[in-house]
Amino acid sequence: MLLTPISLLFYVAAVVALIVAWQSWRRRMLPGAATLAALMIVVALWALTEGTESASVQLAQTIVLAKLSHIGIQAMPALFLLFVSGYTQRRDLHWPHVAALWLVPVFALFMVFTNDQHHLFWVDVQLVTGDAGSTAAFSYGPLFWIVSAYQYGLMAVAMFLLIRAAVHRCDIYRRQAIVVIGAALLPGAANLVYVFQVNPYPELDWTPIAFVVTGALMVYAISRLQLFEPVPAARSLLVENMCDAVLVLDDRQRIIDANRAAYTLIGARTKLIGSAIRTVLPALDDESWLALGDQEEQRIVSGGAWSDCWLDARCTPLVAPDGTPTGHLLLLRDVTQQLKTEEELLEAKRAVEVALRARSEFLSTISHELRTPLTSVVGLAEALQEPLFGDLSERQRRALRTIEQNGRHLTSLINDILELSQAEAGRVEIHPQLIRASELCELCLSGIRGMAAAKRQQLELSIQPLELALYLDARHFVRILANLLNNAVKFTADGGKLGIEVVAHEQGVTLAVWDTGIGIAPEECAHLFEPFVQLDSKLARKYDGAGLGLALAYRLVMLHGGRLDVESTPGVGSRFVITLSPAALPASSPMAVVAA
Repeated sequence: MLLTPISLLFYVAAVVALIVAWQSWRRRMLPGAATLAALMIVVALWALTEGTESASVQLAQTIVLAKLSHIGIQAMPALFLLFVSGYTQRRDLHWPHVAALWLVPVFALFMVFTNDQHHLFWVDVQLVTGDAGSTAAFSYGPLFWIVSAYQYGLMAVAMFLLIRAAVHRCDIYRRQAIVVIGAALLPGAANLVYVFQVNPYPELDWTPIAFVVTGALMVYAISRLQLFEPVPAARSLLVENMCDAVLVLDDRQRIIDANRAAYTLIGARTKLIGSAIRTVLPALDDESWLALGDQEEQRIVSGGAWSDCWLDARCTPLVAPDGTPTGHLLLLRDVTQQLKTEEELLEAKRAVEVALRARSEFLSTISHELRTPLTSVVGLAEALQEPLFGDLSERQRRALRTIEQNGRHLTSLINDILELSQAEAGRVEIHPQLIRASELCELCLSGIRGMAAAKRQQLELSIQPLELALYLDARHFVRILANLLNNAVKFTADGGKLGIEVVAHEQGVTLAVWDTGIGIAPEECAHLFEPFVQLDSKLARKYDGAGLGLALAYRLVMLHGGRLDVESTPGVGSRFVITLSPAALPASSPMAVVAA
């Protein structure tokens, strides 16, 4: 072997190609990076064999090196096309296409290594020694020209994809594409010069040397233009993996780009790129709408597979840096199922409302029908106990008292049902009036003093400030507090405590009814204000009641614009807190807090 400057230049090209391969492999998770690494490796092999071939002085050795160089020669065009496809985010190159892409290179390699048997690739080989060193002079056969045409075809397709990417991309992405185009043109031009022998050293293939400049350009693109940096790739991957369909239209409303969701939504077999929007989605062919700025709109898309399909479409104009309109960005989402679900929910809501109104009307009617005879029964039982109807035995008096007590209990239950049904139907009127908090609380406590005394329970009252006045419907709040206090007496053991706390603050006023009773389990608090809920139903019904008092109290508080919450610990007690919002009162009542 005889090293020459040409040989050293080829070796430098191989080293540069390996550097680019290493830089690309470090970014192999990004589109096109791994393919570029493979491309630079075969280029390094090509340059290495060419350099060694130029230093060789034996024909047999030169022929072997020439055959080895074809590993890089045949693989380079296919790898370059795959790199460009990955870099430009092509989605139409699937594995069957990739496999077909390699059929000709593999066949060509086989024919190169078996050329001595058929001479279809090289007809004759001679060793030529000159100023550039020793090299083989080939007389090409027909197969060489067929394979070369295939290789140049692959390069032409790759160049077309790069040029289109440079035209449609912007800023740094366009500069990336231009640099890659320049890097690809140099080896292609050098190879044409070699094949058609129009250079000073026709026996030398200068293509690997051109890859020295190509490698330098690729290093520049990687280091300065962020060719494989995550940000550009991440933006592309983000759009590609969006659930919404993305269509990019040019100024003539033709589709120039679409993501994977668009193909899924419209149909994988539909030609999108280059098609007019009116041919793909006729219902979106509305120039007045597309001419608008940023606007969302739902439209029915008719025709073919798009009948009965609803799309939520968002149109955004695209403008150049100088303000010239360049097209539109369409975001499409199939909301057919969502709209159907919303319609079903509305139908269900209407059905529930009808059922609730029917129930309320039924309860109201039944309550009215039952209250009249019950009033007569209670009145008659009370009257029969008077001396006017003659003397009664103790047994008869006990029976009449039982009738009277149960009748009053049923009357109270019917009143609760009637008032609850009216509250749910929105037929309860609120008539607020100014009342002192102390007066309201004493009125409520007086109704339970007898029951509390019978159980030796201690009643407590706390009002801050003491002269606090409230502006609310006194009749309804007496009912609310009475229900809460009755429950407190009922569920508190003998000798326990219960009471009312009223506190005014900047956020409004709170009225709390507390007790030291049995408490409520946390999982039962969520259902506490539902009608007819009995939290002790799993027990032996130690406590009576229909489960309407809390439900009625909750709805009456809601009608006052307030809220009713519960804080409870089993075995410790419960605390029901009414929160009302503040409002202004006449200047003559500076201590008043309004329940709006």
